[in-house]
This record gives sequence, C-alpha cells and structure tokens, in this order.
Amino acid sequence: AECLRILLESVVSVNLERNEKLCKNFDNIVQTLQKKPTGAGELVDLEQSLEQFRGTTLKELLDEFADIRAWLQMLWDCEHLLKSNDIEAIAESASWVHQIEGRMNTREEDLRKEREHIESRFKTERSKFETDLEDYVNLVNRFKEAGNFKQT
Repeated sequence: AECLRILLESVVSVNLERNEKLCKNFDNIVQTLQKKPTGAGELVDLEQSLEQFRGTTLKELLDEFADIRAWLQMLWDCEHLLKSNDIEAIAESASWVHQIEGRMNTREEDLRKEREHIESRFKTERSKFETDLEDYVNLVNRFKEAGNFKQT
C-alpha cells in the first residue's frame, strides 16, 4: 500500500510538472505569434511559425494533453485523492486546448490582413515608381529633342 501511494504521488507530481510545461508551451506560442510584423520578412516568418504550429506542434501539444488526462484518469480509477491544484492544473491545460484553435484562427486572419496591407502598400509604391520612371523617360526624350533642359 505504501509503495502504491508513493508511486501515485510520483504520478501526481510528474503530471503537475507536465501541465505547467504544457501551459508554458501554449503561452510561448501565442506570445511568439502575437508579434506585429514590421515588414514582409517578419510577416513570412510569422506565417511560417503559424503553419508549423498547425502542422506539427499543435498535434504534439494535444497528444501531451491527452496523455496527461490519461494519467489523471488512472489516478482517479485508483481512487487516489486528488488535490485542488491537481484539478486546477488540468483545467488550465484544458482551457488552452479549447481556446488555442480560435486564437490561431484569429491570428491567421490578422496576418492575412497584414499581408494584404503590405502588398497594397508595395503595389502603390511600385505604381508611383513606374509613373516617376515614365516621367523621367519623357523628360529625357524631350531633352533629346530640344537639346537642353531650359527648352523643355
């Protein structure tokens, strides 16, 4: 009985640490993706981070959560007395699991709008450059015809 109690307390302790690490991982991802890109390069980096998160990291974190829940269920099945901080830890992890998809969707939409803004600004600047270039070509052509700038 004493060995079982020690073993179950060890599972509780490891689960608490895993829950804490899981929550920190979710928080770190959210903090990383919340950065406002200052240019196209940073925007691409954020888009790639979001894609990587959706592609692999999210599955890993959800698998970790499922494993923590399974261990917690085992503790429950063994009728091990769980303390409030054990329940609070899994509740915090569960909260992250339930809100992360919505947060990522919102961030993805924000990045899409940011991309559209950057592309629009680029197109405007490119158009202005093309217009300026055409004006300079016209000025050069008039200079060739007239012979000097005073006559243009």
